Amino acid sequence: MDLYVIRHRATGKLMPEMDRGRGYSHWNPGNSNELHKVFAALNSPRLIEGKKKATICARLWASQPNMGRNYRDIDGDIILEIKADNRKLDDIEIVPVILIFAAGITLK
Repeated sequence: MDLYVIRHRATGKLMPEMDRGRGYSHWNPGNSNELHKVFAALNSPRLIEGKKKATICARLWASQPNMGRNYRDIDGDIILEIKADNRKLDDIEIVPVILIFAAGITLK
């Protein structure tokens, strides 16, 4: 089984395993707001099985801006504003990993 993680080149941060209710496009390693501090505190990187899945994940992350907000206008209609945060596929890299368990079993 081949495992991979996604690493942000500039910061060295790994894409974390996200809690339910939040998609991976919400991960923005260059942002220091409270939400991103929570993700960083988890210290559990997302392990992706297979290079193809990791590539798909990286492409989706790069194509999804995460700067947005919802609000209601005067008529009560819900408006969604999305701002691009200038992320690019070149901002991240796919890195193979090897897990070594304390019992001495190696999963490669």
